[in-house]
Order: sequence, then structure tokens, then C-alpha cells
Amino acid sequence: MTSRRPKKAPVSRDHSDEAGDRSGSLIAHVGRTACQAILGVIIAWAMLQPLDSTSVFEGSALPQNMAWILLAILVSLDQLAAQRRFALSKVEVSVLLAVAVWMIVVTLRAGSSFNPRTGWHGCWHMLSAIALYYAIRSLILSVRERSAAIGLVLAGALTLSGVGLYQVTSAFPEMRAEYQRDPDATIAKMQLEAPAGSPARKRLEDRLNSPEPYATFSLANSLAALLSGALVISIG
Repeated sequence: MTSRRPKKAPVSRDHSDEAGDRSGSLIAHVGRTACQAILGVIIAWAMLQPLDSTSVFEGSALPQNMAWILLAILVSLDQLAAQRRFALSKVEVSVLLAVAVWMIVVTLRAGSSFNPRTGWHGCWHMLSAIALYYAIRSLILSVRERSAAIGLVLAGALTLSGVGLYQVTSAFPEMRAEYQRDPDATIAKMQLEAPAGSPARKRLEDRLNSPEPYATFSLANSLAALLSGALVISIG
């Protein structure tokens, strides 16, 4: 005869364990929601104060770059607290490392010929781009979250388009007329240094006479890059 092993009694969980699970789930939900809210705020910030070549060169992009990196750190802490696993494919890791190494080398070489600080500005800019990629991959997972993020980008692009139309139809013609009446007073009002006959004066006049809008960007092609991406998203 074979003897049967006695069945193990089911392990009972007390109310404290269940309460702990609920509180842990609530904390994880609150942490992730907070990170998503911060992500939305920084995206809106990027629309109002875009990071283009001028802002990176001058170092004014650093606060926003640090915000992206800080968000990535908060997302990492939230992932650890909620015991979520974040995994990148080998292709993603290879591409990110290649981009990081390439941009660090390029920015350092560009900065060393003029000012090493400029190179580090570009380095922080690319590190913040990688942090942004990590944050979005971690926070935007469901269809609703993707729709909200895309809607925020499209709303910002539509707003910037409106600003560009206002510049072309109203702001730029008024500025050109004011400059023609009194160039020196207009330049002083802009708080610029552009003496007569200088390259700075020539660049200013070329920009005033250009029909291209730039909204909150420093250059028209930076605005065009954002709007073209939003157009592709809209068509898709």
C-alpha cells in the first residue's frame, strides 16, 4: 500500500497583509500618476521654451535638461518601489549607446574649439534626451496614456502654429515698420547690440525681412521640425 501525504493546509493571509498590499498598490499608483503629471508639465514647458541649438549653445537649456534627468530618476525610484521591471531590447541598448557616445564626442570636439563649457551643454542635452526616452517608455504604456501624450503634443503644435500665423500677419509687419521709422530705438527696445554696419545688424535685418515664422523657437527650421512631426502623427 502507498501512503498518501497529508494535504498542506492553505496559507491564510490576515487583514494586515491585505491592507499592506492595498497601501502598496495605492502608493505605486500615486507615484506613477505623479511622474506622468510631471512628464506632461515638462512637455508643455518644452513647447513654451523649446530647446534648440541657440539655447543649448548659450546654456539656457540646462534647467530643462536637468528636469528631464530628474524625471528619469523619479521614474526609476517609482519602478523600484512598485517592483516593476523595465527592459530594453538589445537593439535599443545598442542604438542608445551609439547615439550617446557619438553625441558626447561631437559636442566635446565642438566645444573644445571654442569653449569646453559649450560642449558640456550639448552633452547634458543628449543625456536628457535619453532620460526622456526612458521616462516615456516607462510611463506611457496604455492606449489612453498614448492618446493623452499625442493629444498634448498636437495641442502644443496647433498653438505654435497659431503663434506663427500671428507673427506673419501682424507682429512681423509691425516690427518692420517700427524698425524703418527708428532702427536704433527698435534695437535698444530689443535689448540687442547691433551697431550699424556690423554682422549682427545684418543678421537682424535679414531676420526682420524674412517671412518665416518661428513662434517660440529661435529659428524657423526648429519650428518646422516640430510641426512636420505633428503633421506625420496627425496623418498616421
